[in-house]
Formats: sequence, structure tokens, C-alpha cells
Amino acid sequence: MKDFKIYYGLEFNPFEKGQPDIPVETSDYREAMGRLNYLKDVRGIGLFTGRSGTGKSFIMKKFSETLNPGLYKVIYMPMSTLSTIEFYRELSNQLGLEIYHKKIDNFRNIQAHIKKMVDEKKDSAGHNIR
Repeated sequence: MKDFKIYYGLEFNPFEKGQPDIPVETSDYREAMGRLNYLKDVRGIGLFTGRSGTGKSFIMKKFSETLNPGLYKVIYMPMSTLSTIEFYRELSNQLGLEIYHKKIDNFRNIQAHIKKMVDEKKDSAGHNIR
């Protein structure tokens, strides 16, 4: 069997780890980026899900590279098997909040922190936003 790189005219194997991150702007890629930009514009919170290997991490990486790190906080949790309490604890940790043992305490703390940021028009690092 011929080498697939020669057959398809590729200079490198795009499926190997450590290869250049060159986005192929498919309709799915453009739609995902559009939805993420919408979340950015409305200052929303989103959840990005999909099957393994569909490019979620790649799209999030490319999108987060377009954001001003002083204004936006991207929290990446790649484990799909997180329990609710583990999710709340990791979110608290990523937001720099105290981590509690009870799920409801973590939930309330996260909720209060986000409400405070919205009320004060500040990002997660405490910077003023528009």
C-alpha cells in the first residue's frame, strides 16, 4: 500500500501529535466559532460537548487564542467523567474560590462570585469590563 502522505500530497501526517495546528474551516468549525463568539459578545457561559476526536479541544484552543486574557477567563475541563461535586470543586479552583466539601456550598459560592462579577462589571481577574 502506498504511503497516504504521498497519495494525498501531504507534507506531514496531520494525525500525529505535535503537528502544526492548521484549522480546516469546515462548516462545523465556522459554526462552533460563531457560537463561541456569540457567547463572548453576550458575556455568556457555555458548555462545549461532542464525541471524542471531533475537535472540541482544538476549536477551544483556537478560539481562546483570539481572546484578551485580561478580559476573559477560559476554563478547560477535559474529563468527561467528572461528577457534579468534582465539577464544582474544579470550577471553584479555576475561579480562585475557596473549595468546600459540600456540593451546595460550592454551587452557592460559584453563583455568588459570578453574580458579583456581573454586578460589578468585572472579569474573573477583577478587571473592569464594558
